Amino acid sequence: MKTIVIACLLFSLTTMAYAFKPKTHVYLAEIAIEDALDDGKVTIHYVDYEGKKIVGAIGEYPVSSEVLYALRNHAAQYRAGVLGPDAYPDIFTGQQAIHPKYAGKWFEYLWSRAQSADPAAKAFVLGYMTHGAGDMFGHTFINHFSGGPFSFAEYNAVKHFVVESCVANRNPPLKTYNASIAGVEDFIYQTLINAHPDSHLRKYLLKGEGTDLSLPLYASKTKSWLERYIQDYSNWIQKRNEEIDGLKKKNQREREKIIPDIFAITSRLAEIGVLEADKSTFINARIHAVNYAREWIKDIDRGLKVWPKVSHEIATALMFDPSGTNLEKAKKVAQDFLLDHYLSMIGAPDVVGDVIQEALKQIAALIEFIMEKVPALKVILAELEKIKNDFLNYLCKKAFGMSAEEYSKYLKSPETYFNDVIHLGQGSARPTLGEFYKNYLHLAKSSDYFDWQKFAPAYNTVTISKLILLDQSTINQLLQDLGTYRRLTTANIMLGFIENLDADNQWACCTSKMVFAQDMEFYQRIFMFQAGETKINVPVQDSLDLNQFFAGKFIYKANSKIKAGGGFIIKEQKKVVFKAPEIEFTPGFEVQPGSELSADQ
Repeated sequence: MKTIVIACLLFSLTTMAYAFKPKTHVYLAEIAIEDALDDGKVTIHYVDYEGKKIVGAIGEYPVSSEVLYALRNHAAQYRAGVLGPDAYPDIFTGQQAIHPKYAGKWFEYLWSRAQSADPAAKAFVLGYMTHGAGDMFGHTFINHFSGGPFSFAEYNAVKHFVVESCVANRNPPLKTYNASIAGVEDFIYQTLINAHPDSHLRKYLLKGEGTDLSLPLYASKTKSWLERYIQDYSNWIQKRNEEIDGLKKKNQREREKIIPDIFAITSRLAEIGVLEADKSTFINARIHAVNYAREWIKDIDRGLKVWPKVSHEIATALMFDPSGTNLEKAKKVAQDFLLDHYLSMIGAPDVVGDVIQEALKQIAALIEFIMEKVPALKVILAELEKIKNDFLNYLCKKAFGMSAEEYSKYLKSPETYFNDVIHLGQGSARPTLGEFYKNYLHLAKSSDYFDWQKFAPAYNTVTISKLILLDQSTINQLLQDLGTYRRLTTANIMLGFIENLDADNQWACCTSKMVFAQDMEFYQRIFMFQAGETKINVPVQDSLDLNQFFAGKFIYKANSKIKAGGGFIIKEQKKVVFKAPEIEFTPGFEVQPGSELSADQ
């Protein structure tokens, strides 16, 4: 039993597929909140979508006082949230239940719960949704090289690991690794772990394939069936006691008569004796199992309560440690949880000693009953013989199609293997490592760090990370400034459209689209084109005759000619770009001091 539990924990540690590594997620999120915290506003820029460069500022948009307070006072909780479902409620649940399905529903659920929570929890949820934003653009980029969303298909997994790790190795150094869940442990427990039968978590989110081995789910299911077992036991005794009490009351009334019916009293006493004996037999046959079930529930409660802290410590050791990966610490945390909580949570007796044979039989029957009701426990036991001799390699081969040694070498030195693996299997692009760094990360030298303003997936992530900090009315002001009639109808920019964090192009691929992507002309004003993106061309006219500046439009394109004059005045330090083979300026066109025109012919 002990071996399989360690294996299950290690399985949850090794089935991790990232878009960006956590270090990159946090680095980009820090840029967004630093912009917000310096003056209470975030600057949103208009960009050259295809040229992948910033053109100028659209404006500065205020962050609400509530969000600013949460970020200023709980930045460490925000960073923890940015680790997102890679860490909470645990790595396995995040990868199997949150990333690939219902991601939007999870965000809506957490957002709604955060509205009545304290500022630390609000900061955590803002970070959690920011992780989703990074996955949205990051997976679009990584999937372009790997051949699609993370899977165990041939070469897909190894290409994910190698490409992601090469990006992470060119990530600028972090200023801090301070990520904390202090003060939000109970929020994480209540919203992401406590899957009791009436919870939203149990009813709507932890559903479908891949969720059965989620610890919060199967532990909560086990607890529910144990409670039902105890309740059925109590109900049976209560019913029998009511029958006995009824007979006793009848005898009492009979005795109070002037001439009591001695025969009836004697008959009832005999019946009471039979019922009492039957009750004693029932109790003796189950009391050890019932007492064990009560203790089992306590073990589950204790284990689930500490699970947020355990998940946090494992995740930060593996993914967010200044040294890179602190595998020894992660193993120790997992081992301590195993011995202190997990064995008891799955029903292993704390002490056997000289427990009488009858008690063991009752406990064994109870465990068998629970395993029938919670199949995940059966799966855990069924795997025991397969992996007890070499469980780590078994898990790695099951997860990645490779041994632990192979898996480790790809993560430790991805650059060594990039040129070999990039040509394997599926993939829309097969650059050499040098081409990857030069053409995709835009590095002058392979030893350079990427510049987030030039690396489109990073820039797009920072932009939407800023937008996540803005309330609905402020987003709508930005939309108005861009000149579109579209309006945000949800409380936050990340709500209502995303479905799968492992897939690509989630901003525009599905029935519901991110509000800026509902009209791609306006999406392309603030987001850069990136590798892996399904390009949606905005119609370009053959010629433009401009006599005024259009609100929110800073780049003007024509297939043949742009003619600008009349009242077309560039002012208020705006930067405008004209793109056409021929550009003509007529009287009335003006560029005021501090403003700028770039003519690209």
